[in-house]
Amino acid sequence: MSLFCGYEVLDFRHPRGIAKIIGTLISLAGVMIMTLYKGPIMRNFYGPLIHIQGKNGAIHKNLLIGSILSISSCVTWSIWYIMQVLT
Repeated sequence: MSLFCGYEVLDFRHPRGIAKIIGTLISLAGVMIMTLYKGPIMRNFYGPLIHIQGKNGAIHKNLLIGSILSISSCVTWSIWYIMQVLT
């Protein structure tokens, strides 16, 4: 965000610029893996607290919506931090 606003300069020829690019790509890859990975079901010994009823299509739709909301949350928090610094 700060690159698009002109507050940050990205130089591909220096190690600092390359480190910024690599760090950003690794962070985005980690976010996507954590968001899209469907791991094993965790069992609750006391029974479920919330009963979710629905079809498999609704579950996949919720996964997509959850991914989009997670990414938009990260973007809006970064915008909020930049706005706080600028004021």
